Amino acid sequence: MMQTIAKRFNQSLKSYPVEAHVQQSVFDLLLQKLSPKAFNNSTILELGCGDGRLSFRLLKALKASSIDAVDCADLCISVAKKYLQDPTYQKVNAHFYCLDFDYELHQLQKKYQLIFANMSLQWSRDFNALLKQLADKLADNGHLCFSMPLAGTFTELSSHFRINDFYTHETIKQFLAELGFVIQSAEKKYYQLSFATARAQLKHIKQTGVNCYLGKRQPNLSKIKSYIKANAPAELSYQIGLYTVYKPPRR
Repeated sequence: MMQTIAKRFNQSLKSYPVEAHVQQSVFDLLLQKLSPKAFNNSTILELGCGDGRLSFRLLKALKASSIDAVDCADLCISVAKKYLQDPTYQKVNAHFYCLDFDYELHQLQKKYQLIFANMSLQWSRDFNALLKQLADKLADNGHLCFSMPLAGTFTELSSHFRINDFYTHETIKQFLAELGFVIQSAEKKYYQLSFATARAQLKHIKQTGVNCYLGKRQPNLSKIKSYIKANAPAELSYQIGLYTVYKPPRR
């Protein structure tokens, strides 16, 4: 399954920076929740770094000492590594890894003061198990800051297409609390995009790499064809959860 996800994001490598307005807006909101004073000279792990451009921004904004950035899409990681050849970034302590964050994080044998994940953890095949891994990767008093789509995202498509199942805001908070995280902030944001046609709506989804279904339901081809044929004006809703939590020291 992760190979399919990687393929979708590799295909959208060039279009993603232009089309991913919601994802970039959410990144800005997450970054505002983090104080440079708190993370000065810290170590960061980023999950779902894409082509790395926002990784450099994160590192600079927080004045951290280093960042290990992970993505499953090999072409994205190749682009990120090329930035390191630019004189602008040669003194930057950034490392990029093509890894499956569900099963391969053990290869990074570090503790981190901050784990950051913008709109990526929804691709986990076992989100609760991943949270347990991340708790182990955090140093005491280390922070986990992440965003992900919630139930209600892409609801406009649910009667014609297969839509991934997203957790509710309350379920995510419950997972975090049960694992011993202290929740500092947990909020929801709503975005709605408008398109002149259904084809433009579907093209946007493809160009942001999120046209990957993780479930087992079979597609209803007749409904899909009728939706595309009608080609009516369309909207696309994003329900986004943003969370900042920390790991208290063990007693």
